[in-house]
Amino acid sequence: TYLYSNPSNDRFWFDTRPTLRKTVEDRASQRSPEEVEMEIERRLKGIRKVPPFARLHICPDTSMDVSDDQDVGLVILKYRQTYKSNTPTDLAIQAAESILNTRGTSPRIYRNMLAFIAPDQNNMSSLREEVKRFLAWKSIKEDSIDLNLDAAQNRETENNLNRSNQTVEARILETYSHLLVPYIDREVDLKTVVWDEISIRGGTDTIVVKAARKMQQNEQLITQWAPALLNMQLENLLWQDRNEINVGDLWKLLCTYCYLPRLSSFEVLQNTIQAGVNSEDYFAYAESVNDGKYVALKYNQYVGCIDRSGYIVKKDAALKQKAAETTIPSPKPPVFGGNDHPGNLLGGQGGTEQPVSGAGDNH
Repeated sequence: TYLYSNPSNDRFWFDTRPTLRKTVEDRASQRSPEEVEMEIERRLKGIRKVPPFARLHICPDTSMDVSDDQDVGLVILKYRQTYKSNTPTDLAIQAAESILNTRGTSPRIYRNMLAFIAPDQNNMSSLREEVKRFLAWKSIKEDSIDLNLDAAQNRETENNLNRSNQTVEARILETYSHLLVPYIDREVDLKTVVWDEISIRGGTDTIVVKAARKMQQNEQLITQWAPALLNMQLENLLWQDRNEINVGDLWKLLCTYCYLPRLSSFEVLQNTIQAGVNSEDYFAYAESVNDGKYVALKYNQYVGCIDRSGYIVKKDAALKQKAAETTIPSPKPPVFGGNDHPGNLLGGQGGTEQPVSGAGDNH
């Protein structure tokens, strides 16, 4: 009306096509929750695992999808399993507990080998809206010929698609911002799992890199362990009135119980034992135990290979055996007289002397 009532020399025309913005809004509003979830999961599944995590479980549908292994795994929860601080019925905690306690219908054994990343409930809506916008721009680019877009509109579409893509990536980083680490406070009891929630918000690293860094900083994931700390765990909890513990059994205990330290790999334990045996302060190592004697007993010396079949031996027990081995009296030469024969002195065994078990193994 204004144009008709105010004639001028400029030319004006009316475009019957809706503007790109209007088309984007319409298409964004039509995106289903399933499409949004698939796009978020597609992006999360592009994240690579980094050491010291040996495995990465991204958006598992059930606890069956998370293997029960003796190495450290990080679980990234699905986008509906959001975390909200101080909410006991939290969806993220429920999902994490289900995975921590079971694998399918069986109880999970190696519970101390898992940590979780959960999305923030408050940030999820803005991530969802941006994903809808991204999918809308993507569909406009795919339909550019049908929509009869001109060169300027194609450029606008491309620019907005790139910008939206970057915004989605940034919002995933903001949203997947809760690291959930299970532990048991043995000062309280040896059963109740407590969830340590650590923020991994901020920065441009992937959520997996940030989780690895935080867990190592907080000593929730140990890549180097001092022999003194292993010795303390043995003394306080694990010897259980025994003088030795099998290395493979010890590793299983560390993988299983959330009140024990979480080592990143068996190699960390091997290195710790090696360092401890190469010192006079902590414990010894034996290849096996035979009739109460430690075979190939090593103490205060270098050990080349620590095997799962070997044993960590209490220092006192090792010293006792070492002392016994060094004080075995040498047999006196027999004095023959009359009808004596060397065989008679050994109980008639024809002179075959039986070795003392364990003696001389380590000289």
